[in-house]
Amino acid sequence: MKFGKPRNARRVDWRIGEDVRLLVKYYAQYVDYPEEQAVEEFLRQLAADPEFQSWVKKRRNNKRIIDELYGGAEPGTVRALRAADK
Repeated sequence: MKFGKPRNARRVDWRIGEDVRLLVKYYAQYVDYPEEQAVEEFLRQLAADPEFQSWVKKRRNNKRIIDELYGGAEPGTVRALRAADK
């Protein structure tokens, strides 16, 4: 997993199971990061999922999604993966 610094942080209100909350808590302790940063870094890796990238390409409004997630680069390219890591 790649770790970076939080960016444009916004508070979210999600309901998650107790087992997931504990997993986040202990994993964050393991990597010595705040829980929010551990979750953010893990979720950011979803942008590299080839099936998700294929789904994005098939969407009607894919240009907007590609701009938002990949900085305008074609999903699956090195440039897109670097944009997703930021």
